Amino acid sequence: MQDHGRSYFSNFYRMAAFFTDSRIQTMRMAPLILLLLLAGCAGHSVACLDAVAHDNCPPDSPAGQAMEQQRKEAQTFVEIDDARCRSYGKPGSQEYVRCRAGLEKERSGLASPK
Repeated sequence: MQDHGRSYFSNFYRMAAFFTDSRIQTMRMAPLILLLLLAGCAGHSVACLDAVAHDNCPPDSPAGQAMEQQRKEAQTFVEIDDARCRSYGKPGSQEYVRCRAGLEKERSGLASPK
């Protein structure tokens, strides 16, 4: 039985030496190094990878594209409101200002959850 115990421990130490070999350690580090290199190449944070608009994301990222879409939609509303209120009066007139204030109030009411 003692021989069996010695061979078990000698195999255990041989396996321990195998897993602490520098080649195995290098192979264990390879995925981590690859991940760090890919993260550095991404060029923007992880938050910019989803399609939810975030500030300070590059325009080519999904979040940057969503932000640009929101900006375009807001600009479209401004142009529509301006054209609608010009029919009431010239920009700066009381009618125009009242119209714009009414539309802003209407839009803010639509944006707030009920």
